[in-house]
Amino acid sequence: AWIIFRVLGRSRVTLGTLVMLVVVGEWIQVWAPGRTPDWSDAEHGVLGVGLASLAGSSGNRKLVPWILGGAMMLVPLVRVGPELADVVLAWREFPVLASFEWSFQSERWKTHGASIERVVLADGTTAGQLLLNDRDEFPGAELVPVVVDWRAWKKLHVEFEIDRPATLLVTIRDQRSTNGYSERFNAEREFGAGRHRWEWRLSEIEKTPGGKDLDLSK
Repeated sequence: AWIIFRVLGRSRVTLGTLVMLVVVGEWIQVWAPGRTPDWSDAEHGVLGVGLASLAGSSGNRKLVPWILGGAMMLVPLVRVGPELADVVLAWREFPVLASFEWSFQSERWKTHGASIERVVLADGTTAGQLLLNDRDEFPGAELVPVVVDWRAWKKLHVEFEIDRPATLLVTIRDQRSTNGYSERFNAEREFGAGRHRWEWRLSEIEKTPGGKDLDLSK
């Protein structure tokens, strides 16, 4: 963006075109196989265009690399800082995957048609509150564990409470680059309102519908 401003000059047309390219470039990923639009990426792109415009307006050319370099380092640190803290805590807590003892423990969850946040329950314990959008066909959340070697463990369980009857689906994958239904563990079950504990044996999880076992070390 900075190079384009230097070549074409700083104008509203150039600025608007660059912002439009950022937004359209993210939006068209709806139709790209294996890609999904992420509006935080678009935010970063628009921020980059703004920084380039700011740098181009600097009368002192020596400030340009400092403005761009400082901003480029600061933005990721601010955004990734809580996630890095969560990674350290997750490593210490393993095999507990999600205690939600700290507010930033929702950072590693990737949501779609949903939101997740830390809450304190009436008995003083903490939990992650997952709010699902009924208008989305498959709302949910995904967690990538920090420690992935499960060979020394026998069971995996999740404890949760829901406010109304619902059918829940859990999928578990290894590190192979696949989303295919036949190459992952899938569990679907109806639950009534209230508290529940849902558990599986790891020997059960590693079996997939397609017959290709999951790698419990990954």
